[in-house]
Amino acid sequence: MAIDLKISLGTINYTDYLHVTASKVSTPSSIAWEDWINVPVTNYNFIIPGLDPDNYFIRYYDAATIGALGTLVAELYVNALSGEWEYERRFYTVGGASFGDPLDGDLAIVDPYLIDKNVTGVFKEAFRYYNPTGEYNFDKVNGRIDVLTGVAFAQGEKIAVEIKYKVANTSSGGSGGIYNGNIDVPELTRTLLTAEVNKRLRLVGTAPTQEITLPLLTTLGIGNGFYFDNSVGGTAVQPKILLSGANKIRFNGFDWVGGNLFDEFWVSRGEHLLLKKFDDDYWEVELDYKGTNVGEKVTLGHRRHANVLIEDFNIYSGDEYPRLWWWLTNVLPATHYYTSPNINNFSVSFNAAKTGQFVIDIPSKQFRMPKTEGMMEKGLSSFTVFGLDTVNRPVDYSGGYQEQMNLAHTHRIKTRGVGNGSDPFAALVRSNVSDGYAQSINGNIIETEGGPENRVKNIGVIYGRRI
Repeated sequence: MAIDLKISLGTINYTDYLHVTASKVSTPSSIAWEDWINVPVTNYNFIIPGLDPDNYFIRYYDAATIGALGTLVAELYVNALSGEWEYERRFYTVGGASFGDPLDGDLAIVDPYLIDKNVTGVFKEAFRYYNPTGEYNFDKVNGRIDVLTGVAFAQGEKIAVEIKYKVANTSSGGSGGIYNGNIDVPELTRTLLTAEVNKRLRLVGTAPTQEITLPLLTTLGIGNGFYFDNSVGGTAVQPKILLSGANKIRFNGFDWVGGNLFDEFWVSRGEHLLLKKFDDDYWEVELDYKGTNVGEKVTLGHRRHANVLIEDFNIYSGDEYPRLWWWLTNVLPATHYYTSPNINNFSVSFNAAKTGQFVIDIPSKQFRMPKTEGMMEKGLSSFTVFGLDTVNRPVDYSGGYQEQMNLAHTHRIKTRGVGNGSDPFAALVRSNVSDGYAQSINGNIIETEGGPENRVKNIGVIYGRRI
């Protein structure tokens, strides 16, 4: 059975040719396939056809001309049947021009590609493998290998780094899963590196806001991306995902007349967001995204829910809740909120006739939730003119306030009198007189006006909005 192995390359900055060879592990000196790729290239895909279902070394060389062997820069141990990497060797030249090459006299290699990798060996030319106990130290968080022997790297030396994939890494198109490896992101602002692609990004910032900028799409392969996780204890409620250049995120999950392209996106508390490159211009959202529910009104049984703000007229910052702020200022009809320059003053900003509406102040980027404590709901008079009723009666648009509808009514009260008179200190009892007009019998039947009476049994609920 012949296998066609597809391989995707990111950005290759060499200036001549990338010489690629495939050799069976069992016969490593016999080349089964080779080609020279004219570089530099970005997001380059190629296929190695006709391979046996066996293990192969895929070797990359920096070659000056077509036909030249070149300098070995990386070696992969690949299963042709599954397309999975098992081992990888990367080569560094001291004083070289490639990214990650150490300088003459350095005692460390720093390469973001090594972040969260499982480095199992470091080998220096004309020496041997360094002993991982006492001779080198690997920091997988920063992708840094420190040599502990005190012997510095010398100009022109070759250093080989061996990587073992505990969870196999696919050689064709993307990461082979949702993500491959984890990176903590604690910074207030951070720009992601191309080398961090296909990682799970744990959003663990300690500030109330967080902004993460994606790399340019032209630096990534199609199908590559990032998996954001905001369920691991970060403080920011809704970190912003910002874009580089003219790139856009394409998403059709909001009821927005402005279109489906975004300059920023948001991953809220307890949520996950998977973004993948579609082409050189657009990111796309994959898997389910809970942001589709932003602004939805819900009834609650208790006041604390992860992605809900209750309607208690509390004030919030649009920077801390950027997705809800975007929804308020782009999606919510103007009839469903009012603006107030005095939003920080409760007594001034509160409008009793619009008690169920949001209050917004654009200059300060602040908003107040509707105030629906103690209120009940009534269906709108017409759903087809929802928010458009020219009569503008409060009950005809969402958030309007309607006074109670029960009319005032009377109760007939009888006093226990003494003789034909009445005793002002006697207890009052309901009269059994049933005719429909006011009466007075011996001065001890009077009629008094009562207030409205609630004739519906109720249970208490809390109103909130999804953020």
